[in-house]
Amino acid sequence: MERMKIEICKGKSPEYKKALLDGVHKALVDCFKIPDYDRIQRLYELDKEKFEISSNKTEERFKVKCVFRGTKS
Repeated sequence: MERMKIEICKGKSPEYKKALLDGVHKALVDCFKIPDYDRIQRLYELDKEKFEISSNKTEERFKVKCVFRGTKS
């Protein structure tokens, strides 16, 4: 079972957040072959001051942390 933690800057539209969550989930399904119904994600919206972003980078960046837990045999 995987657990996703996604961090973004505050101020994104509901459509942006939904597309991001859907994209991350699709990547897990495609790459790790998890069942499509197995969806546990948390989206954290942080103030811009909580991110340190280089001046040559865009604020359209986000951080994704995935924790996988195996099943007990």
